[in-house]
Amino acid sequence: MSGSGGSDRSPSSLRARLAASGLRTPAAGWGTALIGVYVLVMLVALSAGAYQPLFFGIGERGGQGIDFFSVPKAYLNLLHGQSAFDTWRGVAYGPYATWFVLHPAVALWIGGYLGWLSPWVAYGAWVAITLVLLIACGQLLAHHAPSPWRKTLAFGAVLASPITYLLLHCGNIHGLVVFAVTLILVGLYELATDASFAGGIDPRMKVASGLLLSLLTKPVLILVVPALLVARTTRKLALVSLGVYAGVSLLFLFVPLLNPQSVGLERLTWLALHPSWVRQELNVYVNHFMLSRDMLDNGMHWLHMVAQSGYAWDHVQVFSLPVLLQSSFGIPVGAFRFVALVPVALSPLLFRLPEPRRLLAAAWLVVLVLATHFLGYAVAWEYQYTQLLVVVGALITFPALTERNPRWVKFALASLALYYLPTPYGWLSAGGLTPAEMAVMRLCRVGPAVLTAAASLGAVVQLLRARQQPKAAIERPLTAAAA
Repeated sequence: MSGSGGSDRSPSSLRARLAASGLRTPAAGWGTALIGVYVLVMLVALSAGAYQPLFFGIGERGGQGIDFFSVPKAYLNLLHGQSAFDTWRGVAYGPYATWFVLHPAVALWIGGYLGWLSPWVAYGAWVAITLVLLIACGQLLAHHAPSPWRKTLAFGAVLASPITYLLLHCGNIHGLVVFAVTLILVGLYELATDASFAGGIDPRMKVASGLLLSLLTKPVLILVVPALLVARTTRKLALVSLGVYAGVSLLFLFVPLLNPQSVGLERLTWLALHPSWVRQELNVYVNHFMLSRDMLDNGMHWLHMVAQSGYAWDHVQVFSLPVLLQSSFGIPVGAFRFVALVPVALSPLLFRLPEPRRLLAAAWLVVLVLATHFLGYAVAWEYQYTQLLVVVGALITFPALTERNPRWVKFALASLALYYLPTPYGWLSAGGLTPAEMAVMRLCRVGPAVLTAAASLGAVVQLLRARQQPKAAIERPLTAAAA
């Protein structure tokens, strides 16, 4: 108790003062230590090859670093006048590799720096780079956490999931996409709430650089562009990012040194106008990994998305709603082809909102894009769910993002806790997986994505329904949450 004019020395008051001063409570410190121990254990398991008990089912997809080795190989191919996409021809780089089908610029701006190293040293360097990027994601999210515990949970969101170490195991460059997602979400939140700038970087630059980073690696966030063009605050820099992306892409399409096995503009145009033929003839899985001449042109980066649309691979490491429903109930995957376009269809409605709410709705559309990726795109690998780990961190640390949203948003967040447990592959696979067991395993990843998509869609609808409120009533809660 505190007397008249005295200070309140109760435990709750002490915690409040610690939170306000930015100091960590002892409990939050223990949480940070536990996350550190978890990271250390998982990294030791990776380096020692003792990962199978920790990453159930990983041996089904391929060896450690399988997604990484094609990136330096793409650079070395260009040095020798060969296509960056000709992954399996000539001298191998590393013991195995998946097909290089990233933006062709990745061959230079990632492969060019790592290709001169021996394969396993280069892989280790990439794991370290990815881990630094994930820590940076945690730092950006933690900047806006309202309490020390939530700061700790921001780091735990991206570092304490087995999916994170599945990403590190395969060496995929998806960590760059995760960082891009973080930049855009944090930037939109800061613009919507006038919050202080995480990392001292202007939020508009966060949004623009995050968009460009995604476009020049994997175009997951291309579907966010309409929402960014609707918002006045982000429109100009989004256009600049698109211009840079278009310029770089044109160089890699028409400069012979960068596209040494080009099929020419006329052939690319024909392919672009015949998507059915592309799906039938240029799908690497249907072709049993045999690459035709068309598949060696850099344009295959874009055509690959068309080639795989409507295709389902019932692989143990594929976790998507279309494959789940096709394998369980025979529903064709083509029925889900346009689910990923829902955020694009909603974007024009944001014109009806005042700018702060428009930016907040754009942030929710980013979440919707990330979640519907697993509902509309059939060949979605488990490591790609790392992009939803950022959503977990944002829902924990961004008060204005969830303050006016119904209980089902919290329910979606609770379901995302499944991403911090391994799938039940370990105890289901002993006698071979039955279709029912595969469905149970996939639900552990797909289920939370469905709920997250529903929650984000509901949040956007709620923002649109609140458009009639006076401007002051709309902006005041956002500013208060940021403060």
